[in-house]
Amino acid sequence: LENLSIDGAFLCTAQTAPVDSELMLELLLPEDSRLRTRAKVVNVLSHGMGTRFLMAPAEKATLARALSALTTCVVPTASAVPPRSRAPSARA
Repeated sequence: LENLSIDGAFLCTAQTAPVDSELMLELLLPEDSRLRTRAKVVNVLSHGMGTRFLMAPAEKATLARALSALTTCVVPTASAVPPRSRAPSARA
């Protein structure tokens, strides 16, 4: 899994399915819960395929809660950010 959103995912795989194929996916969510859902292949690249989830509203709500838990924003404080190094100035 390379990319995950509420609407779909990009799956890294050498064994791709044709565009418009339907797949059954099982996503491992936080707290060891699992979500099984159907997905449709929307594009195929050399290193994988993009899918669009075909979810019922309850499944979509479960995934939305999981994504929210995974994307908690952490903002570093000024003391946690290392100072930028300056390039030496050129002297003639």
